[in-house]
Formats: sequence, C-alpha cells, structure tokens
Amino acid sequence: MNIKISCFADRTKGFVASTVEVNGNVQKSKVDKFIGTNIKENAIRACINGLQLAKGVVFHDDLLTIEIQNRHLAEWIAGAVEYKGYTDSLDKLFELLDSIDCRYIVAFVEEPYAKTFGASHGYTKKEFTTVENLISDLEG
Repeated sequence: MNIKISCFADRTKGFVASTVEVNGNVQKSKVDKFIGTNIKENAIRACINGLQLAKGVVFHDDLLTIEIQNRHLAEWIAGAVEYKGYTDSLDKLFELLDSIDCRYIVAFVEEPYAKTFGASHGYTKKEFTTVENLISDLEG
C-alpha cells in the first residue's frame, strides 16, 4: 500500500503540521504550535510527529512517501547530503524510520498537503486553570 506523510512548519502562522494519508484520505493528523524561531528544527519535529502517527498504519511491505517543505532536510533524510547540526533530532527521526521498517522515499515539496491542512485546522491551545477556579466552578 502507498502511504504518504506530509510535514510542514510555518513560522509566520505559528504552526507545525503532520498528516498521514492512506489512498488519498487523511487517517491521522497532528497540528502543534511552532516553537522558537528555527524553521529546520520545527520541520524535523513535524517529521517526527508524522512518523509517530504512522506507527501502526505503515507495515513492512508498504511504500512510505515523506513530503518535506525544506530542501536541505529532504536531502539529509534521503542520505544525499551529510547533515550538519541537529544531530539529536535527526537521530531520533532515523530511529523512528528504522522502527517502522518499510521502504520510504523522501520528497522535497514546495507546497505539502500539511500546509493547507494545518492552516485550515490550526492547533488546539491548552487552557490551564487553578485549583481554586475549578472548585469555584463546581460550587457555583
């Protein structure tokens, strides 16, 4: 089966998105907040999120296509160029790829599907409250 992971990080809109598509239908997705200012670090995080989502969906005989918005990152993951920096994050990414145990293709795509998906879905902001507010809400 052909399965596609789409990964995208958007600094200006402040989100990181990953989708897993099977036969053209999104099966799993994750949209997070962009952290810091480093686009490559966030793009790697989007790929790691996508690979974590793909566990249990991708099997040994499947072909996994990984869409990435960043040309350098795509070349690093494909093994075309030796990567510099980001060693810890990329080591984690390669560990996940090894654990999935399937054939994969890495493709640089200027407009990955995760860009549109992330822009239309946004990330869920977590709201925190104090214990006093919880108790007062229950009482009143």
